Amino acid sequence: MILNTIFTTTLYAFDNKITHPRLTEISMESAKKSLTLYFNESLSLPNGFNTSINRRSATEWIVLGSINEDIPDCRASNHFHNPRNNLPWTESGLTDQNSFINSICKSTQYPPEAITSNVHWATRYSNPAPYGSKLDLTGNGSDWDGARRDFYTYLTGRSYNSSQPAVTTENVRNMHLAWALEDLGKVIHLLQDMGVPSHVRNDFLAHLEWKGITSSNLLHATQWTYERFEDWVKNNNGLIASASSINLAEKTITNFWDTNNYDGANPDISLNADLIGLAEYTNINFVSENTVFTENYLTDADSSNDLY
Repeated sequence: MILNTIFTTTLYAFDNKITHPRLTEISMESAKKSLTLYFNESLSLPNGFNTSINRRSATEWIVLGSINEDIPDCRASNHFHNPRNNLPWTESGLTDQNSFINSICKSTQYPPEAITSNVHWATRYSNPAPYGSKLDLTGNGSDWDGARRDFYTYLTGRSYNSSQPAVTTENVRNMHLAWALEDLGKVIHLLQDMGVPSHVRNDFLAHLEWKGITSSNLLHATQWTYERFEDWVKNNNGLIASASSINLAEKTITNFWDTNNYDGANPDISLNADLIGLAEYTNINFVSENTVFTENYLTDADSSNDLY
């Protein structure tokens, strides 16, 4: 219920200091009436969505998650998904991350050989829910299933894993609710990223060219988690408030990302945004810095570019 309420507002994506938090706040505001009712009646929290949960409101926990999904930078390698390549979603993620970034990330918990797609990172599904294949482990403990596990523990006082002891104190139960909300914020961040053309067109190079690594700062890279379009939205964040609502026709968890209805040959489906996921809509209607007039997006020369 919470996911449907929040995700039926069109979400776009971006830097985690201004845009992601603001987008998340606005989506919470648009869903506030329904969520307050749910928190009051179903969860018996007297102040509804404004109830303090371990010193933060529900909105503040969700916003915190939308910030933390980009930390550390290497985590963001899993924030890409190409909806038109007809591959299982385990194989539809970023492929043009360059060798220098790979060398930075290889010793972290987000190594290049483990990169997966945004939708798989968020939901564990490798093709559309609810009947698609689903992996137990993706390397992301803060995904949709992670949020559900913590929410289950909050509701029941029992661990989702039966081998763990039951939760016996209110403070610990409340911490599980806080973790569930933070994980929900991380999942919302991932969906927001599907509104960025480079994130649905396998264009990591656009990030390097704009804010990350160039030939002059090769050994002093700072950040590569957002690019020119995302920076423009950051500097014109008044646009965020004008985001429009949609009513996704079939509300499964993965359909918010990708319905698997678009294969690159049938762009007419873009005429009805309620029938496709955000990744499909963005891929159909927009190009990124390095995918203009390219059939397969990055050319062989671009995708192997090791200048940086």
